Amino acid sequence: MVEPTLQIDYRLGGKPQYSIGLKPGELMQVPPEIKKSVAFVCCNTKDGMRLAGTAFFVHLPVGGDIGGVFVYLVTAKHIIDKIKETSIDQLVYIRVNLKDRAADFIKVPMADLKFHPEDASVDVAVIQMPTFGDLVDIRTVPLDLMVATDEVIAEEGIDIGDEVFLVGLFSEHYGSRRNIPILRVGNIAQMPEEPIMTSMGLMEAYLIEARSIGGISGSPVFVHLGGIRTTFKGEAQSSKFDYAYYLLGLMHGHWDLPAPDADMLVEDILTDERINMGIAIVVPIQKILEVINQEELVERRDRAREEQQQNRLPTPDEAPTELTEEGFKEALKKASRPEEAQSDEGKTET
Repeated sequence: MVEPTLQIDYRLGGKPQYSIGLKPGELMQVPPEIKKSVAFVCCNTKDGMRLAGTAFFVHLPVGGDIGGVFVYLVTAKHIIDKIKETSIDQLVYIRVNLKDRAADFIKVPMADLKFHPEDASVDVAVIQMPTFGDLVDIRTVPLDLMVATDEVIAEEGIDIGDEVFLVGLFSEHYGSRRNIPILRVGNIAQMPEEPIMTSMGLMEAYLIEARSIGGISGSPVFVHLGGIRTTFKGEAQSSKFDYAYYLLGLMHGHWDLPAPDADMLVEDILTDERINMGIAIVVPIQKILEVINQEELVERRDRAREEQQQNRLPTPDEAPTELTEEGFKEALKKASRPEEAQSDEGKTET
C-alpha cells in the first residue's frame, strides 16, 4: 500500500500550498487554481443561447481572524457591451462545471457588474459572487498570492521574452456536457510603456505573442517564471521559486491585417478575409485590482467584515441581576464537582 505524502507546491506566486498526494511528482503541470478558475460567458439571444467569451474567478481574503474569502468574477468589459446589444433578458449567463455533473448556468444581472470608476477604456468587468462550497467545480485565483504587481515585476525581473499562457474558451470545441477550456502559450512581446490605441481608446496594456481567437477574450493571462532568472547585473541565477506563476492580466483582443491578394481568387478577396497578426493585447492585473478596489466594493467588503465580527461576538447568558450567597455557593459546587452536582440535580425528594 502506498502511503500518502505531504506535497508542497510553490507554483502559485512562490507561496507554499500544502496537499496530500499518493506519490511525489503527481501534481499537474498547470495547477487546478488556474485550470478550474475559468468559466464561459454566454448570452440569451432571440436565436438561443450563444457563447460570448471567457471569465475567471478570483478571491481576496476576508482578513483578520475571521477566515473566508470574497469571491469575484472577472471578464472583459467589451464582452458585456456586446451582450447588452443582443441579450433578450439583460442577464449574463456564466456556464460553470458542477461537481460530478454537467455544466450549468449562473445568471448574473447585467446591472450588477462593475467597471473602472474613472477610465472607460479599461476593459474589465467584475461582480462579487457568493462562495459556492462543494456544489460548483471551480477554484479561485488568490489575489493575495500570485499577481504580477509592480513589486513582483521588479523583484523577479519580469520582462519581454518571459513565457505567458492563458486558459479560456475555444468556441469550436467548448464541451457539450462540461466546460473544456484550452491553454495557449506565448511570450511577452512588449511591456506597457506607452498607451496602445484600441477600439475602446488608448489603453495601458501588455503585448504578447499569442493568437487571440474568438471566445478567448476575458481569459486570465499568467506569466510563467522558469527555474533560471537573469539578475539586473546580467548574471544567471536560480529563481527564488522554481516555476512560479503570476496573474499578469486579462485578454483583451488582437490586431488583424487585411489578407494579401497574392495567389487569391477575386471572390476570396471580396470576402474581406483578415489575418490574425499573432500579437494579442493584455490588460494589466493592476487595472483589475483598481476595479475590485473601487470605493463602492471596498465599502461593501468592510460592511461584510463588520457583520461577520458582530455575528462572532459571544451572547451573554441570562442570569439574575444580583447573585445571592446561596446562589454563589451552588455555582461554586457545580464548578468544582460537576459530576456530583449533576447527580444531586437528578435526585427527587420522597
